[in-house]
Amino acid sequence: EPLPTICPEGTGPAGHYPVCDIVGERAATCIAEVCAPVDELRDVVIAAILGAEQYNFGTTAMIAMGCVYVRKCHLNTCPVGIATTDPKFRAKFKGTPEMVINYFNAVAIEAREIMAKLGIRKLDDLIGRPEYLTQREVPSHPKANTLNFSRLLKDVVPAVAEAMEKKATDIARICTKERNDGIAKTALDINILSDIVAAISGRRPSESTEYGTGSITPDTLEAIKLIPDRAPVSLTYDVVNTDRNIGTRLSGRIAQVFGNYDLPSGSIHITCKGSAGQSFGTFLVNGVTLELIGEANDYVGKGMASGEIILRVCPTAKFEASKNSIAGNTCLYGATGGSLFANGRTGERFAVRNSGATAIVEGVGDHGCEYMTNGTVVILGKTGKNFGAGMSGGTAFVYDVDGKFYSRVNTEMVVALPVRRPQDLAEVKSLIILHQQKTESKQAADLLADWETTSLKLVRVIAKERAELEAAEEQHEAASTPK
Repeated sequence: EPLPTICPEGTGPAGHYPVCDIVGERAATCIAEVCAPVDELRDVVIAAILGAEQYNFGTTAMIAMGCVYVRKCHLNTCPVGIATTDPKFRAKFKGTPEMVINYFNAVAIEAREIMAKLGIRKLDDLIGRPEYLTQREVPSHPKANTLNFSRLLKDVVPAVAEAMEKKATDIARICTKERNDGIAKTALDINILSDIVAAISGRRPSESTEYGTGSITPDTLEAIKLIPDRAPVSLTYDVVNTDRNIGTRLSGRIAQVFGNYDLPSGSIHITCKGSAGQSFGTFLVNGVTLELIGEANDYVGKGMASGEIILRVCPTAKFEASKNSIAGNTCLYGATGGSLFANGRTGERFAVRNSGATAIVEGVGDHGCEYMTNGTVVILGKTGKNFGAGMSGGTAFVYDVDGKFYSRVNTEMVVALPVRRPQDLAEVKSLIILHQQKTESKQAADLLADWETTSLKLVRVIAKERAELEAAEEQHEAASTPK
């Protein structure tokens, strides 16, 4: 019998295909995934009926290994040692692989029981078969009963088969291809690597596949080994927003030879002009400088280990760079090192989980420096709300341009202090000077020109524990200083 669910009965207009259904050959080349956490085992079967082939398990899988759900994941003080790196708490972890295995075995058993009631032997025979779902009337809830999910529950395979002049049995409801490389143009990093090999060795690398076995040719790695013994390589490319992950594949090949940090700084300088796609400079390593004249999308510098990223506007730009966005959201997510200089504003969640990178930007959106654990961030303009939420380490210097920054700080874990110590003023000034040199920023130049006024508006955001330690040190030094 069909499973009862809150979805109403009925069929949508002929030929109308909902997003989650099959269109052409899409199902054969893509895997649908349930992104919402699966909390009930029955959810797996319902998700499969709606077309999902992969299923995310969040909290329940964590509970299976011992999570007691005290909501301290962001504080590094998990009492059962799961969401923490502190050895004191890690020692409390009692979970075993068998706990998680037992949980997923139970999931599989219950899913099979439900499938047996439906007369289904294999999960593949259930995926994308909405006829196994029917409407469940909700007593005394007329509003819920007005919902119409008929288009979501429509089996479009017959219509697709007719349109493609195929049998319905020939239309795939599950992914049947090993990989989906798409029809996109060759990744820019393929050309970058080829040009670097040519510049180092004087010849192009041999032909190779773009992904998988055979994509890494010996002559490419041999050329990379010679980079420290050759003159620095400088390359320039025009880019568009479909050029994603620029510098990532290059960094991977370098890391195979030198690791993340051992290629000498300044070895490779790549200049891009235009609008770069997502993840510009993701996982960048030392020795590589990426300079973008134009604008970037989300995830600039995500996970970068070292290296340098420079974002600056076109010299002929007619707008004021410091008041316009030059990069998207979630830049420097999880970065552990390196430097970012952005001649403009960035989006929300800037430097989220930053763990060691240095960044100078001219404004950020909401949730800046969220969950930051290390590194230094300098912001030369307005920030959004909820600044420093969950920030447990590192330093943020903010130019309080409108005198309202303190009200935008989330004070649960951090304190915002005026910058008065000579060493802090020297540090932030040196970073602003470097930013001006790298990007030719007018905002940086104006702030440096009137440093006396600028210094009075600088705010330093640090973790409360660090502030308490610094205060105790100052008291100790004052007490030990002869009067």
